[in-house]
Amino acid sequence: MQSIPESFQINLLRLRGVQSQFQQVIVVATSMLVLRQILMSENSKATSAELENAVSELFRPLVKILDTSPDAGTEEIVEAMISTSALVGSPSDEKIQARRQMITRVFLKSLQPGDVVFKKVSRAVYCAFRGAVLGGSGSTGHKLAEGAMRRVGAAKLVDRVLMASEKLIKVATVSSKVHGPWYEALL
Repeated sequence: MQSIPESFQINLLRLRGVQSQFQQVIVVATSMLVLRQILMSENSKATSAELENAVSELFRPLVKILDTSPDAGTEEIVEAMISTSALVGSPSDEKIQARRQMITRVFLKSLQPGDVVFKKVSRAVYCAFRGAVLGGSGSTGHKLAEGAMRRVGAAKLVDRVLMASEKLIKVATVSSKVHGPWYEALL
C-alpha cells in the first residue's frame, strides 16, 4: 500500500463510486422487473398501460431512496414498490399484505447471484455499461445502452448508466495517463 501513488488511491475511490452506481442500477432494474411480473400475475384485468404506468412511477421513489440513502435496505425499496403497486386497481389491506410478502420474497430471491433474474438483469446492466463506455456518451453509446436496458424493461435508467460510464471513462483515462508507468513497473 505504501508504494501505491496517492492519485491511484483517489482514483480507486472514484472507481468504487462507479461500482456503487452500477449496483444501484441493478437494484432499480430488478425492482422494476419484479413489480411488473407480480402485477401482471395478479391483475389479469389491468391494462398494459396501467401496469407500465405503475412500473414507470416506481422509478422516481427508488432513485430518490438510493440517492439520499446509499445504505437503504430492502424495507424501504419494498415499501416504494408497495405504494406504487397501489396504482393498479384498488387493493384491500389483505391484498396489500399478501403483495408485500410476495414482493419481499421475490425481490430478495431476485438479488441472489445464482438467480435467473439476477443473472439476466446484471448481464443487461453490464452490456449497457459496456456499450456506453465503448460507444461514448453520444448517440451510439446511448443506443447501445438503451438496447441493453430495454431487455429488462429498464430503459429509464439509461441516463444513469451514461453518467456512471462517463465517470468510468475518466477513471480509465487518468489511470492510463498517470499510472501507466506504475503499472509497467509492476510487470
